[in-house]
Amino acid sequence: MPAPPRGRLLFVNRVFPPVGGATGTMLDQLTRVLAEEGWEITILASRGDGGPRSEVLPDGRRIEWVHGLKQGGTRFRQRAIAYLRLYPALLWRLLTLPRPDVVIPMTDPPLLIVLGPLVLWLRRVPVVHWAQDIYPEVAVALKVVKPGSVLAGLTRWASTFALRRCAHIVAIGRCMEQRLRVRGLSTDRISVIPNWADTDAIRPVGRDESAFRQRHGLHGKFVVMYSGNFGLAHDIDVLLEAAVEVRQRAEIHFLFVGSGSRLVTLQATVAELALNNVLFLPPQPWDGLSESLSAGDLHLVTLRLGVEGTVVPSKLYGIFAAGRPTLYVGAVDSEGGLLLREHACGTVLPAASGESLARVILEWAGDLERCAQAGQRARQLAEEGSLRRCASAFSKVFSTVLVPKRTAGL
Repeated sequence: MPAPPRGRLLFVNRVFPPVGGATGTMLDQLTRVLAEEGWEITILASRGDGGPRSEVLPDGRRIEWVHGLKQGGTRFRQRAIAYLRLYPALLWRLLTLPRPDVVIPMTDPPLLIVLGPLVLWLRRVPVVHWAQDIYPEVAVALKVVKPGSVLAGLTRWASTFALRRCAHIVAIGRCMEQRLRVRGLSTDRISVIPNWADTDAIRPVGRDESAFRQRHGLHGKFVVMYSGNFGLAHDIDVLLEAAVEVRQRAEIHFLFVGSGSRLVTLQATVAELALNNVLFLPPQPWDGLSESLSAGDLHLVTLRLGVEGTVVPSKLYGIFAAGRPTLYVGAVDSEGGLLLREHACGTVLPAASGESLARVILEWAGDLERCAQAGQRARQLAEEGSLRRCASAFSKVFSTVLVPKRTAGL
């Protein structure tokens, strides 16, 4: 007879494949490994394409879908209305699905954790929060919510109330753990489990072996690459300023890959400045990430000062897996800054002008051997923080939560 499952886990997140989104990809990868390790997995997510209400994947994971909740636009008010419709729909399904052993809400949509106390009280199920970001701090830091406003105060109170009732919280960085401790949360109920990259799917590709570079006219160039979201948390303007500073250096080319709310504005600025050393490409397919990420000789990652600890740029881990160095514009004590300094796989600038950024880029461009060595250390870091190691850490958290629950006979 097959062994009984280690426990029944119910994850809650707005997105899950085939619906796009970084948090959905992380959830898919983690639960795939947890299912292999013997956990019974259910995932509650939303989609608006009229697909099945429930489905079971070949590996046994069950997906429960909430329908008809597409976002109505990109403006803050439209997104907020869409989210307000989503919370009660998710809660209703949480209360009517078969009772799990642990519920794991993530942070998409924002403040999803506020459903946690209701789940705990109504279903007597412990809650483990997997925090990919922290609200309302991230919204306040980005000035989406006014600092000191009634909305900021109420959402902070509500999230703190919910967080204090979690059996455990998983933070994705040490800077995020510090943010949670400031909320008065006990350190022994917080685990730091960083995000990861699939080191089997993303592997380094040599500069001279890259069909991607050839295809986009980048052969022989020193490629400075930004790959990811063009959003409010990232200072992209300074990257364009650096491109202006080095525009006379024909061997240096900037490659921007991704999408986001600021993309159109950035493209208009490049056209206005007539920058012929900048290339924009759309997001690349998952099975092409080895080629696309390896196309960069030096990757750029930015995080506005004050935002550190509320989010951790997950793009870093893909860069590490591709074996490339990173130029990080952000706080030195953020998770990204700590990793790059501890493992000597990039440069950290707490603040940068176009001129200072260009100067560091030129230093890297003048020493390809340094790039190669830093890239090797980055790849080693990615392998040390592999998906399976992170999954084992999650399993330990869930098992620890289940011990007092089973002792109490819940």
